[in-house]
Amino acid sequence: MSALVTLLGAGPGDLSQITPAGVLALGRADVVIGDPFAHRAWLSHAQPGCLVVDAPRAQAARAWVEIVARHASAGRAVCWIVDVSEADALRSTVDALTELGVSTHAIATVPADAAVGQSGEPSALVGLNIAITRPRAQQSALAGMLRARGANCWDFAAIEVRALSDRAPLLAAVDRVQRAAVLAFTSANGVDALFDAIDERGFDARLLAPCSVASVGRATSDRLRARGVRADISAAESAGESLAEAILAALGPRAPGAKVMVVRAVRGREGLVRALTDAGVEVDLVFAYETVASASLDGLRAALESGTLDVVTFASGSAVDATLGALGGDALQLLSPVTIATVGPVTTQHARAAGLSVHCQAEHASDESLVQALDAHFARARAG
Repeated sequence: MSALVTLLGAGPGDLSQITPAGVLALGRADVVIGDPFAHRAWLSHAQPGCLVVDAPRAQAARAWVEIVARHASAGRAVCWIVDVSEADALRSTVDALTELGVSTHAIATVPADAAVGQSGEPSALVGLNIAITRPRAQQSALAGMLRARGANCWDFAAIEVRALSDRAPLLAAVDRVQRAAVLAFTSANGVDALFDAIDERGFDARLLAPCSVASVGRATSDRLRARGVRADISAAESAGESLAEAILAALGPRAPGAKVMVVRAVRGREGLVRALTDAGVEVDLVFAYETVASASLDGLRAALESGTLDVVTFASGSAVDATLGALGGDALQLLSPVTIATVGPVTTQHARAAGLSVHCQAEHASDESLVQALDAHFARARAG
């Protein structure tokens, strides 16, 4: 079992104040480590019988790493109140714990009165521990929105996006992209991979001028705009089949025999390619990147077994598969007590097919929609 430590950030200011998330973490801890004077008000939130270890803030945090790791490795839930005013020292502490096999989680320090939903009322997400399973590079926007509502975000990236070991076919696709009537992207990762290849070949976005560009999902369209291109064709829903319908509608009677280049991951859903091929379109399938299971899931079992997590979010079927694979045979049982939230119907369908109960689904495939759906879900639950 991987060890887990919650880092409860303390910095300059009124230490009598603490977020609901901090109270929740202290109340769940078996061991709390902190300064008995500076953190006196905080330590009062520790549960009865909890072991409180005195660690004056004047002492070097590094000296406590092995003590913290020992408690965590023994299966105890540890909450360590750390000084966040020294960013370099904090990063060093996290790195040292990681080297000892300890997963860390930093509690958000958003004031409770700032954690509000769209209505201006306190958010229903205050104090909830929410796992984000999308690749680490794509977590920041979602995590920021959740933390602004008082939630705690746990990094359990289920998959990693990797460049292809053999990029020759991708570079070759750049040389023939102008032959396509439509260039279709199914993800922001595909946009980045192809544009990197375009740059490597000495071209820029003007290379795509002869093509109509199609995208599925807001994130993909946003990434295209960041690269200087606006999608000519977009899907009403974030699904390959919906994008195929939009492409075929745009091509009209020209569809049979038309060339469409589809840029996607090595292992991706076949709905888009199949629908285009069935309509007589000549599909040029280009693999731009691959996704692999991430080592970031190592601490997920411990977090689920300890009852720490309230929500697990999924943004893709591959994240669902990687999570279930990492948890093993009792994955469904481990995930059954938590709220499962998905970013759209395609991921929901995949999760349910894998045996998961999906409790919350974003109306649109976007971070904003997922946060709104979660807030509404927990507001209803608390209203009874």
